[in-house]
Amino acid sequence: NHTSPCDGASLKIGLSAGEPVTDKPALFERDIRLVERMCRVVKGDIILSSEVKDLYNNEKPSGLSDHKKAYCLNSVEQQFLTSLMDFTESVWNNAEFKVDDFKKPIGCSKSQFYRKLLSLTGKSPNSFLKEYRLNEALSLLNSHSRNVSEVAFETGFNSPSYFSKCFQQQYGRLPSDYLAESAD
Repeated sequence: NHTSPCDGASLKIGLSAGEPVTDKPALFERDIRLVERMCRVVKGDIILSSEVKDLYNNEKPSGLSDHKKAYCLNSVEQQFLTSLMDFTESVWNNAEFKVDDFKKPIGCSKSQFYRKLLSLTGKSPNSFLKEYRLNEALSLLNSHSRNVSEVAFETGFNSPSYFSKCFQQQYGRLPSDYLAESAD
């Protein structure tokens, strides 16, 4: 289930609720960040934070447990997502970083990490990291400030040819073609 920058956009909806004023400088910053992360990596088209799920379940006795379109995070999944994304955002562009390096900072074994990530995102650790890097690469290509080789190395790929192969598998075209077409 991938979205090509050329096929049009897909729509995901993320809902979170929280305190408007926290230790962050902007209003609802923590919740906005959570929603961005939920929409970026959690499987499903409608994703609800544990707080929204609890608020809804308090209002509606039937709850959301059997709602087929919404993926409701529980508090453990929400904490896992936060830890996962905090760590991923700090190391994603390091070419030496490998998926085995996730387990210690996230605080679980290799098999636990695999199961939790697969359950939350529908992706294996390798696929998750590669897709994350490719999404970042797409943003860099859209800025038109770097060539394909520079983007490949900046996003943690060891070779421009492997980057091009992965990009084509994900988005249906070579990054050089995408760069040329987006410049028009």
